[in-house]
Amino acid sequence: MIALLNILLMATFTALGTFVAVRVPFLTWGVPVVPAAEELVHWRGLVAGLCTITLQVPFVWASGALLGPWQGMAAQAAVLVVGVAGLPIFLEGGGPGYVLRPSFGYLLGFLPAAFFAGLFVRKGPIGAFLGMVLGQLAMWAVGVTWQVGATRPPAWLDVTTWQRSWAGALQLAPTYLMLMAALALAIGIFAAARQAFQSAFQQQREGAVVDKVDEHHGAEHPGAGR
Repeated sequence: MIALLNILLMATFTALGTFVAVRVPFLTWGVPVVPAAEELVHWRGLVAGLCTITLQVPFVWASGALLGPWQGMAAQAAVLVVGVAGLPIFLEGGGPGYVLRPSFGYLLGFLPAAFFAGLFVRKGPIGAFLGMVLGQLAMWAVGVTWQVGATRPPAWLDVTTWQRSWAGALQLAPTYLMLMAALALAIGIFAAARQAFQSAFQQQREGAVVDKVDEHHGAEHPGAGR
């Protein structure tokens, strides 16, 4: 029951994250195609500035990192089912017709992204970070493949289309890496704090048991300590 509630909770956070936009730094090469780019620095072809992203994708990583690979993937499956069923929780709405959009592949990519994000989380912050990186690469692979196949006619053999699609996806890579590092660090701090709390609670509990045993022993043998 608790597992189901966790899955539904992370599915809800992912859906709500679609409508929460934040400004984050970006670093790219060439002409930026990131959302609402504000170019601040140019240096030898590199462009740095601010862009707008939603919290949808970070919540996909968090669902896997917090719930584990299978429950995290289940949370994202719930998001897809509800969105395709008609609830407008995707960036441009929802409904069965959404599967025909070129961008739907990135939504399908939520499934492997959440799975990989939770696969190595037990290895600590480095494992969590590695899992999120692999998950994001999987999301992009599914999304780009769907996008290329959704063109009319499908451009499977058009190298330029593949390059353009990957270039657009990878422009957010530095931004996502920074967010992944921050999330992995937060997960590591939370895990360390929880372990310290559990250890202190266990020691206190064991001490209380010992005191109770000593008290009981003293009651049965009142002259034992004299």
